[in-house]
Amino acid sequence: MCPLPAGEPQHILVVYSPGKTACFCNGQQVFSSDKIRGDFSNWNPQHLLFGDEWDGGRDWSGSLEGVAIYSRAIGAEEVRRRYASVKQRLENRPRPEQVVLEATLAETSPTPPPNLISPYRRVLVANTYEVKSVVKGRCESKKILVAEWGILDRKVVPLARQKGKTYKLALEKFDDHAELEPEKLILETDDLALPMYYEVRQ
Repeated sequence: MCPLPAGEPQHILVVYSPGKTACFCNGQQVFSSDKIRGDFSNWNPQHLLFGDEWDGGRDWSGSLEGVAIYSRAIGAEEVRRRYASVKQRLENRPRPEQVVLEATLAETSPTPPPNLISPYRRVLVANTYEVKSVVKGRCESKKILVAEWGILDRKVVPLARQKGKTYKLALEKFDDHAELEPEKLILETDDLALPMYYEVRQ
């Protein structure tokens, strides 16, 4: 219905009324069709999913926020009001503080087999790093935990790093990423008091 530029937040609203489908992007209508018809009268109960099929294989690597489903068609003026409200909320939201480090991989947490994580489809593993230097931002701890993706779409993501080697990491505090709270996290370390970060892929 419309392109979604990578790395840029978009407000998407799709409206269906009998015989007419419209898509709005950031408050502006970008798609309209009278070729999509029908209702849910002949549907069986199904899983409600965003970004993939139930059995995997068609993963969409993105993030969703503020998903809502309405039982009525929404008009263009209401669409614009909703976009303005979301835009203001995003503009007023403080950005997570980022820190860039040179750090040595000291310990790794094991990634479980994908068939043992059901009903989860993704897994974060917390690995331990020893901080060698701070390139940007602030980090007072000499040792930190970094949450990295171990499984995505039920497929193992190999850790392309070796213990004992030093890497440059762009990190944000794990607690600043509320969207990660429902994800499964594997954490095997004797030092649970270490500060936890999330690696920001750039």
